[in-house]
Amino acid sequence: MELEQLQLTNKNLKLDNTRLEAETEKVKLEKEELAEKLLCFRSIREMAVTGKDFLDKKSFVDFR
Repeated sequence: MELEQLQLTNKNLKLDNTRLEAETEKVKLEKEELAEKLLCFRSIREMAVTGKDFLDKKSFVDFR
């Protein structure tokens, strides 16, 4: 009986470990996806700032 209980506990622990490994991989992939999105947003922000600076300089020159 005790051996069966230990085997069952071992099997449950292995299943838990497999589930945790899958969850960990999922979180890693989500983290990578968020990092890529952050880089995209930063690039977009830089382009917007550059465009605004260009327009500000252009309008300053137009008024002179």
